[in-house]
Parts: sequence; structure tokens; C-alpha cells
Amino acid sequence: MAITDVSLSLEQGLSCQIFTKSHIVVADDPADPELEDEGPTPLEYVLAGYGASAAIAVREAAARLDIEVEEVQVSVSWRTSHRALLDP
Repeated sequence: MAITDVSLSLEQGLSCQIFTKSHIVVADDPADPELEDEGPTPLEYVLAGYGASAAIAVREAAARLDIEVEEVQVSVSWRTSHRALLDP
């Protein structure tokens, strides 16, 4: 079984660098997103992961059933915010 590795570095503020394979992405949760917005919030990454997984599963299921699919669109939403999840 393959091992998936992800490394993270948070030096200052709330902007976190994420390292995986040959990719470097940024996650942040600024107090004022209008002034600072270096990347998606951790919650947005979680929702993106769910959406990508669903889209890939639909595409693979269609291929197994020999169903031609031109495009798969997925929308994922959760009525909360990363900050709201952090507040007790």
C-alpha cells in the first residue's frame, strides 16, 4: 500500500505552506480576508478533497459501465467557516 506524505510549515501569522509530492500550496485563515488572502482556508481544502473524490468516483464508475461522460461537475458547500469551527 502506498503512503501519502504531506508536510506543512507555519512560520508566521496564519499562512501555512503545504508540501506534497512536487506541489507547494498555501492555506490560510486571515482575520480579514479582504486584506490578506494567500490561499484557500483549510475548510475549503477539505471540501475540495470531497468534491474531487466524488468527481473521480463518478468518472471511474461511468468508465466501468461504458457510459460516455463529457464532464463531471461537483459543488460542495457547508454552512460554516473555518473560524467558526475553531471557536468553542
